[in-house]
Amino acid sequence: MERIKRVATSGLFRLRRIDHTGRLWRSVGIVTGAVVVAQLLFPYDRAPPFATVDRQPVGIMSRAEIEQLTTQRYKHGAIVTTQPASRATFAEVGLKVEAATTAEQATTYPVWQRLIPLSFVVRMLSGSHASSVSYTRLAVEKWARGIEQACAVAAQDATVGIRDGKLAVTPGVVGARCPQQAVVDSLKSTELAPEMLVATGLQTVAPKLTDAVVASQVKKIEAVIAKGVTVDVAGNKVTAEANEIVQWLTFTDGGGGQFKLDVDTSKLQAFIARVQQPIYAAPGTTAVSMRDGIEIGRTAGANGRGIDAADLVAQLRRELNQSDDISVVAKVTSLAPKLAYSRSYTNSTAGLQALVNDLASDKSNMAIAVTELDGQRRNVSANGDRAYHPASTYKLFVAYGVIKRIEASQWKWADQIIGTTVDECLTRMIVDSDNACAEAFADKIGGWGAVQSDVRATGAAGTNLNLAAPVGTVKDQALFLQKLQNNQLMSSANRDKLLALMKRQHYRAGIPSGAGYEVADKVGFLGANLHDSGLVYTPHGIYALSVYSSGGSWADIADVARRVETLLAS
Repeated sequence: MERIKRVATSGLFRLRRIDHTGRLWRSVGIVTGAVVVAQLLFPYDRAPPFATVDRQPVGIMSRAEIEQLTTQRYKHGAIVTTQPASRATFAEVGLKVEAATTAEQATTYPVWQRLIPLSFVVRMLSGSHASSVSYTRLAVEKWARGIEQACAVAAQDATVGIRDGKLAVTPGVVGARCPQQAVVDSLKSTELAPEMLVATGLQTVAPKLTDAVVASQVKKIEAVIAKGVTVDVAGNKVTAEANEIVQWLTFTDGGGGQFKLDVDTSKLQAFIARVQQPIYAAPGTTAVSMRDGIEIGRTAGANGRGIDAADLVAQLRRELNQSDDISVVAKVTSLAPKLAYSRSYTNSTAGLQALVNDLASDKSNMAIAVTELDGQRRNVSANGDRAYHPASTYKLFVAYGVIKRIEASQWKWADQIIGTTVDECLTRMIVDSDNACAEAFADKIGGWGAVQSDVRATGAAGTNLNLAAPVGTVKDQALFLQKLQNNQLMSSANRDKLLALMKRQHYRAGIPSGAGYEVADKVGFLGANLHDSGLVYTPHGIYALSVYSSGGSWADIADVARRVETLLAS
């Protein structure tokens, strides 16, 4: 009986334990189910509690609210660098914050994750997000290239200078560089913020020749020139002391961290004159008479005597770098007589051609074209096909394109363009040489490619305005003016309208000043380029004159016009 009692009691306990375990699992299941249900019921467009975007709290915020918050936060985003100092907007750099994508990432909690018990807790603990960012490659590279260029400082080698008449070290300068790729990499690794301070990877660039290296070479150079330079010319010895030699010297990179000594020939002239003084005999002058570019007479001048200066300079250069005791022998040579030209020109095609050739040559880097519209109808040029930047003379072709469209009834004079009318803008472009109107007309025509089609329609073969650096020629300008005057480009009424504007243009110091008669012209000036193209109306006839120059002056152009007019009127 006792044994039966113990067995029964033990069984009862087991039943109670099984029942307790079952209730526990049922409870766990109920709780788990409740958690999953709660996770399934959590709004699908909201971020979990404690979520952040770029460390900004966005917990329980809706997707639309997060997108708006992100957009507003970076609306005026800027990229800042300190070396070099710069500031640019996100748009200028090509950085775009994808607010919609960012909001989606912060709120995405798919169903399959919601079915995992307690995944909501994991979501809360891992709720730190960074905004989604995209980059426009070309914009980023352009910005980084600008930083690279602004950062770049060329290293300057130490060199030898002259101070108080003595050799002295001119210290080198450490350079700097910010490689473009390093700038791009730094941008992309910088944490997003409304104002991003981006490191530029500034690197120093050491000079090849340091102060210490140059200082050691100064002592060697001083030893070379200490004994002076002796030049023998026909038995006469002329000596230059160290303090005089120092004034001639220049220093070039000889490679291997060493200097190569050279001489500044302009500073050597006084010494050369002193060397040749004992044997010098001045050359005479040969007088040459020219008519229409052809020599018609010559009176020979006597030869002189002096030293071969080029040979002396070559010897000095060699000896300075090879010898510690500099002594050279100057060669005595015959000096050719100087040439003096007397030029005259006949009023003929040959004479006019010779005149423009001589003018273009004398005034350097100049092109001239002359076309007579009546009389002998001569057409001559010097450097007529040489390409120059046309500067504002190109506006004659733009004016043709405008009038062409007026006459085709595609445009009207009263049409609006950049706040004024086509009529007024044409006036500004020709009379005032207004750039804004010229560029607006080009856009309205259809771009520089369309303008270039108009240029070709005039017969201009050497002018191209559809280039980053446009080109033009004086022959094209003279041809345009000839066709304009002869009613070959537009109606008589519109021709007269354009010519009247050209006669009113403000810049009159070139052809109008030199010709002395009524001139309808268009000037151009850009950088070193200075041009004038016009029709000259004289009692003896009408002619087109175009002058292009680089490094010239209004006085040069006026002189060309004066001398051409003098010949044509003779």
